Amino acid sequence: MTVSHRPTTLTVVLLLGLTTACGSGGSTSAPGVPLTTTSDPTTLPAATTLPAATTLPVATTLPPATTLPPATTLPPATTTTTTAAPTTTTTTLPPPPAPCGVYPGVPAGALEVNTATIDALGDGTADDTVTSYFDPGPSEWRLRLDLPSGSTSELTVGGIGAGFLKVLGAAQVDAGGADEFLAVAGSGASALNVGAFGADSDGCLFRFTLDGGPFSAPVGATVTHQDGLTCTGSGLALGHAEDTGGGMWEMSGTSLSRTSLTQLSATASSIIGGLSEADVGNIAVLSCPGLSL
Repeated sequence: MTVSHRPTTLTVVLLLGLTTACGSGGSTSAPGVPLTTTSDPTTLPAATTLPAATTLPVATTLPPATTLPPATTLPPATTTTTTAAPTTTTTTLPPPPAPCGVYPGVPAGALEVNTATIDALGDGTADDTVTSYFDPGPSEWRLRLDLPSGSTSELTVGGIGAGFLKVLGAAQVDAGGADEFLAVAGSGASALNVGAFGADSDGCLFRFTLDGGPFSAPVGATVTHQDGLTCTGSGLALGHAEDTGGGMWEMSGTSLSRTSLTQLSATASSIIGGLSEADVGNIAVLSCPGLSL
């Protein structure tokens, strides 16, 4: 098989070069090699015309970069725990009203001032003070009770007339533990009138009543009658003696008992007649332990 080689243009150029280099003024062919001029039958396409280059806009010059300040490093967060203290609200209330009222002390100009110490509340201690006095300002006779707690009570005593008011001391109107007390509360022509007084559980003073009016027992005598008051230890008793004529006397006695906080009632009475004056003796007295007119 015979292979034919088609020399390329590059081969021709090389061969021409060699011929020129080896010759000296003429064409010389290498021995045995024919000099063949061969043209490339391939026709190159016409050059392609490229579009005109696109002119890019002028680059925009950016402002210089702003240098930021270095970052500030914050301190680590502090956790604070606050425990609120409990709030205590104190409300100051006004003092309760005095149960018996509010009374100033015995006025400086008081007259006929007398005192006695009793156990008005029945607490086993005689440390409650009763005072009787005349207040010339309003022209009144008054009784006053002062307790160790500071509580006070006052009572205006009327019906004194030309007489006087004078506290005498403790007396038992009933069998209870608290002390009541007696006081001279006026006078008649021949006798002193004795009233009975007490205090309730708050220490408020009151006067005992009998038959709907203030209790008043006369203690005194004339030539024709006698009147007296006796403390029995659990109540009071009234004694009365009267001249019935012919040298004879009649004597009667009435026992009193407490039927309510402030009320006394007659519970028994006795009458004895045909007595001589000697038999009657002297009953016109206040017969109560520790008390005297």
